[in-house]
Amino acid sequence: MEVHCQNGLFSDTRFGKAFMKSLAAIKESVLTKEKIRRAFIFTIPDQSVCYWSAAMFEILGLEPINNPTLDYLFDSIHDSDRIKVKDIYHTFIERPSSKYAVDFKLVSATYDQELFLFVQQEEFGDDIGILLFVKPAVESQLEVIPGDEIARELKVNQLTQFFEGIGYWEYYPDEDRIKWSNQIYNMLGVHHGTSLSFKDFSTTAFPEDVQNFQKIINELSQENSDFQIETRHIVNGDLIYGLSRGTSLWNGSRMLKMMGSFEDITQYQVTQERLQHIEQIANVGWYEINLLDKKKSLASDQYLKMHGFEFTGRMPSINELLACIHPDDQERVVESRNSLYKDYTGWLPFEYRVVMSDGTIRYIESVGEVIKSSISGEPFKVIAVTKDITEIKLKELQLTHANELAQLGWYENDVTNDELKVSKEFLSIHELDHYDRDEFWKKVHPDDVRELDKISHEFPSYEHGYSFQYRITLKSGDLRYAQNIGKYVRDPVSNKLIKVMGTVQDITRFKSLEDRLQRAQKISQTGWFEYDMIHPTGSSFSQEWLDMHDFDHQPKKIDDFLDKIHPIDRQMIPSMAEFLNKMPDEWYHLDYRILTRYGHKRYISNSARVVYKDGQPSKIFGTTIDVTKSRVTERALKESERKYRLMSENSRDAILLLEAREKGMVITFASDYVEDLSGYSKYKLLGMEATQLMHKEDKLRFNRDILPKLLFAQESTAVVFRLFREDGEYLWVEANVGVLIEETPVKIQLSVRDISERKAFEEQLLMTNNDLQAMIKATEDIVFIVKPNLMFERVIVNDESKLHIPSADFIGKKLKTIWADDNGKVLCKMVEDAFRTGKSGRHDYPYTLRGVLDWYRAHIHIFKGYDEQERVSVMIEKITTQKKAEEELRRTMEMERELSRMRSSFVSMASHQFKTPLTVIKSNMQLLDLSGKDDPLTKKVSARLTREVDRMVVLMEDILTLGKAQSGAIKPRFKMIDLVKLINSIKSDVDMSQKDGRSLKLEVIGNQRMAKLDEGLMRQAVLNLVTNAFKYSYEKPNPVVTIDYSSANSIKIIVKDFGLGISEDNLSRIFKDFYRSEDVSHIPGTGLGLSVTSEFLKINKCTISVESELGEGSLFTVLIRHHNER
Repeated sequence: MEVHCQNGLFSDTRFGKAFMKSLAAIKESVLTKEKIRRAFIFTIPDQSVCYWSAAMFEILGLEPINNPTLDYLFDSIHDSDRIKVKDIYHTFIERPSSKYAVDFKLVSATYDQELFLFVQQEEFGDDIGILLFVKPAVESQLEVIPGDEIARELKVNQLTQFFEGIGYWEYYPDEDRIKWSNQIYNMLGVHHGTSLSFKDFSTTAFPEDVQNFQKIINELSQENSDFQIETRHIVNGDLIYGLSRGTSLWNGSRMLKMMGSFEDITQYQVTQERLQHIEQIANVGWYEINLLDKKKSLASDQYLKMHGFEFTGRMPSINELLACIHPDDQERVVESRNSLYKDYTGWLPFEYRVVMSDGTIRYIESVGEVIKSSISGEPFKVIAVTKDITEIKLKELQLTHANELAQLGWYENDVTNDELKVSKEFLSIHELDHYDRDEFWKKVHPDDVRELDKISHEFPSYEHGYSFQYRITLKSGDLRYAQNIGKYVRDPVSNKLIKVMGTVQDITRFKSLEDRLQRAQKISQTGWFEYDMIHPTGSSFSQEWLDMHDFDHQPKKIDDFLDKIHPIDRQMIPSMAEFLNKMPDEWYHLDYRILTRYGHKRYISNSARVVYKDGQPSKIFGTTIDVTKSRVTERALKESERKYRLMSENSRDAILLLEAREKGMVITFASDYVEDLSGYSKYKLLGMEATQLMHKEDKLRFNRDILPKLLFAQESTAVVFRLFREDGEYLWVEANVGVLIEETPVKIQLSVRDISERKAFEEQLLMTNNDLQAMIKATEDIVFIVKPNLMFERVIVNDESKLHIPSADFIGKKLKTIWADDNGKVLCKMVEDAFRTGKSGRHDYPYTLRGVLDWYRAHIHIFKGYDEQERVSVMIEKITTQKKAEEELRRTMEMERELSRMRSSFVSMASHQFKTPLTVIKSNMQLLDLSGKDDPLTKKVSARLTREVDRMVVLMEDILTLGKAQSGAIKPRFKMIDLVKLINSIKSDVDMSQKDGRSLKLEVIGNQRMAKLDEGLMRQAVLNLVTNAFKYSYEKPNPVVTIDYSSANSIKIIVKDFGLGISEDNLSRIFKDFYRSEDVSHIPGTGLGLSVTSEFLKINKCTISVESELGEGSLFTVLIRHHNER
């Protein structure tokens, strides 16, 4: 029979090798290219510092020792090369600025392999040292690099990286002073430059490690001067392992100083601890054989323990090993060892048995690999891993024995390769010599072929596997019943079905017992069940159990059964696992109710026992009895007992008793409160047919739906109806109705309560809700209502096509499961923030629905519902048109800015081109005046031409200034100015030029203060206003300028005249370019003064307004706000 070990560590050869390689990497530092690059010696001769990297020992084939010197290097070099290497070193000492390289062979070299030694000067902290760097020579590529490149490579790739976790130190016991290199300060988190004592070092290490350090110091002597100490330190909350190695200098019996290196070995130590922990958990051991020196071979404690050895720390000899191995397996172990030493290829996993001292047998699985030198290619070490698989082997033997006793066979179908493996028990059950598909189907009973063929095609769709029974026709003509249970193995990455495994059991004897049991069950109305917790498809239920639980066929999953349980009883079984945790191993007469597909209730009494496997429930066996009749009787008795108590209590409910008579349900009892509720005296109600008190629509529903349920199902219920009062009004009431079963004739009890206020509130709420939904649906918006548990409660939409899924699919679902894209995640976050902070939010986003891209805007608001519970509404509106309009507006504004720039450019160019001829004309007119000609006509024409030229110059200046202002070419220079001083300056200019003798009047309101403005632009703007005030009020009262400081947030400059005024039609157009009213056409002007004024005020972040009445003058107000962006 085929047996597969699925829980063994080495059942998969690839996994076994991978584990062995990982362990080899932990236990042995293989000489890789990276290690070769880090093979160096760093020495500071005058400080007796000589540090060897681990790779240096390795590449030279030397045994690592404490405090090696350069002599250890020179002794390893072949005699023919030793002198030239020493010469190179001493030459470098004399001329350290140069770089040297020399090739050499090793004493131990067994092959023609050369190495290169590079020597150069390097800085280390504040010290200057010598770096000796070794690399193998390659015939095809000399690795002698120019000196500068060597220095750069060593400094970046080797020295800096390696010494990052290594430092050196010196300790002077007479002075109790420690000197550290910078690396140690960094590793132990101590401030640089601090003068340190041994006590300071002690504060960084574990107390027990400090004691051990002190003990080792005390044991040092001139003869025993070297040391190696491991310490632990807490640095910034992290555990650091440190290794100190060095020597001590003595003067007789007095120690002068200690010096050595300090190395961070945290990663190595943690790795070692993890390896030991893994070995203990996995019951795995290892050993390594040193092929160059067998005495240096090692074995882990776990390996020795599983082979029964009591010693530790060394590898057992082959004779010691064979002494504990089972005699039948010794030859295979010896053959495996001989094969290893013959070709050094390692070996695949193989098993052998170990006989322990107490006579017990252990099964061991072993896998190994040979490690070869990366330089010579010769094998130098064997590493192997072993695992104790005794428990697995014993289970395999027990399983084989159990299959034989239980007449249980197995099969395994590899779906990928369409290969089927079966056990010999499987063949025996089907009376087959070997598996043949056609022969198998001939054995199946004709009536079962169709069902079996259906399962063979549909089984991949079954969720947890399958379980079914079928019959086999034997050679004798008898029938054999077989139970088939199968499960699936899927690829963990793709979830693709790769294997189907199952068992087949001969259940003929059990089937006979089952038939007899079913006959007994029908008599006793008892059902039974066997529920398999591990493989639910293997569960069994009797027909009686299925009938009483309203099943037509066996339930496929436990939820099918739990869904049948009454909601109240369902609360005690939140899940099968939680239910079993709080229940004993056995229970009796546990009652629960189920709801049938027709809405009826059944009372079931359950007794069961739980079987556990490995501490977890595996199966539940039990029986069930339908106790509906007895429970209903008990409930009716309790209702009867309550009847008289309810009638005697002072309740705000009206109590009525109805009795079934020929004319219907007649009232036979009424409590006192009935009079307040109905308006009828209780004596007038006695003998009345009860439904006369109901609205005709409620009466029909009561007789059709409620009364049959009361009389035949004998179930209590609640009914809401409209009570017809004696005054002719209807009152909404709620009645709890129950049947007094023991009474004859049948009597019904009603407990009636006034719910008119609640009903009115519900109707109002319904109307409000309907209005709200109608309003929302009348718009194009979509509204989502979200509960505090971040689930959708409602969706309101006038067109389902606006959603990517039906609105009903949102209800009860988590936001994150529906809104899973990037925009949805943003909305989910905003909803969460709204619940947390109570703040609203808005989010614009693009979304493609059915291939059409639109823009949407989500409005997030939190509110309290009718039940005072907080909810969040998410209203989605489509803003595609708005977005397009905004984009169009942006393009239009950009075009307008470009046109404005072009206009300004043109105006500037035109103004400049006009200035030149106008200047020439004016110059000629001035020459004409100076010529002395006394011709009246000539003088008249000359004066007129001069005035027109001056007017054209002013016009060109205004056009040019306006163009610069409108194009943004004028850059303001803001500073603090005195407005009173500014107005007085303007006053001085305009007063002198007035032909009618008028002057500007200035008034100041409030406390004077400075304002931050562009003085030149502000002066021109106010000057234009003042000039206009004089121009359009000739021979009228003096214009007035008022500076109002009364407001703390702003300053006003008010310019008032008493002249012509402006009509209401012209007020909105006076600030436009070149606009002049027909009323002032007789007064000279360009129509640009107020346009320039408006632009200059905008640049100063000010506003201007005007009030005027025709014939009454005008009032211009300039508002200067504080704290603007000037």
